[in-house]
Amino acid sequence: MHLIVYFSDYTGDETTIAKDLEHIKTMSQSNNKEEGITGVLFYQNGNFMQFLEGEEADIRKKFAKISQDSRHTNIRVLFDEPIEKRYLKDSRMDTFNLSKNETIDYAKLERIKSIYTHNLQIKSNTLIQAFKTFLEESTLFL
Repeated sequence: MHLIVYFSDYTGDETTIAKDLEHIKTMSQSNNKEEGITGVLFYQNGNFMQFLEGEEADIRKKFAKISQDSRHTNIRVLFDEPIEKRYLKDSRMDTFNLSKNETIDYAKLERIKSIYTHNLQIKSNTLIQAFKTFLEESTLFL
């Protein structure tokens, strides 16, 4: 199994993000099942953070396709490494809009947090720092 986690900047705006997230979720849930890829996508105030898990060749192919998507730019890879096992077994691609005025499904977020904090063996401190940075750079909590 392999994991890629990346950050990127959204090229749209708040008027288009809901539609884009819904499209990404619908397409990903359909395609990822066939490709054996699981993951989760977070959006917050102009930025994406995505986790992708699967066989390395499948993840690299998917990431190459994602990298060409015009809905984002300035892709920064945080993790690109092997993992012991798949941690998001049931997630074909949940999406979360963490921006202001959006309803947040905290139960799903807690499930994802629990999966990674209890199971992820690689660089857990770096992963925690990544989440903190992602949240600190937004205005969600201002």
